[in-house]
Order: sequence, then C-alpha cells, then structure tokens
Amino acid sequence: MKRRDFLCHALVLMACGAAWSQEGRASQPAFKGMELYSWSRQGDWCYALLPGTNRNKSWPELEGAAIGEAELRRRLQRLAVGESLSWLNQCQDAPKNALSYPPTGTLQPLVDLCERLEIHLFLATKS
Repeated sequence: MKRRDFLCHALVLMACGAAWSQEGRASQPAFKGMELYSWSRQGDWCYALLPGTNRNKSWPELEGAAIGEAELRRRLQRLAVGESLSWLNQCQDAPKNALSYPPTGTLQPLVDLCERLEIHLFLATKS
C-alpha cells in the first residue's frame, strides 16, 4: 500500500472513530437528544426516530422518516449510552389521533430494550 493511500485510510478510520465507539454505538449523545414518534398504519406500527430540535415536526416529515420495528431496534442499538430519547405523540399537522403508543405487548419490549441499552426514555403524555 502506498504511503499516501495508507494515510488517507488512517484518516478515514480516525474520523469514523470520533463519532462511533467500538461497539458501533455513537460515542456521545445527540446535542438535543432524540425524538421518537409512532403510529399505526394498516395494522403495522410505524416509527420515526429523529434528532431533537427546538421545533415541532411536521406530519410529512414523520411519514418520510417512517421505519418498521426491526429497523427501529437496529437504530436504537446505535444510539450512545446515556442518550436522551423522548417518545412523543403529537405533531403540528398530524391527522387527529394519528400518533399514539403501540399496545403494551409492543411497547414494553421497546422500553426494556432502551433500559438495557442505557438510553434514557421519556414517554410524553397527551395534553
């Protein structure tokens, strides 16, 4: 391997290491935490896992970020230890009662996963 190629490869590895730990998890929690939304669509549960911001998310933004439970589990496993995750059930222009928590049989295993991963999960209450 040429010296230049080796140095480029080393720089890429160092840059990746700055953001991810050896276990494939983020090395630091997100600046403003993460937000999780859920809704049922044709009998299946959809989720949107997004970085926290100081603004309300839009319904098209949530639908565009929709993932299934298996992908949600994979993404949760990549969050940093100590991540703050707010599971929200409101957005500015969602159809009435569109956002909700899944039934206990689906919800509890996800809550348990967050606990095992040392993610600080906060469930919002409807206001």
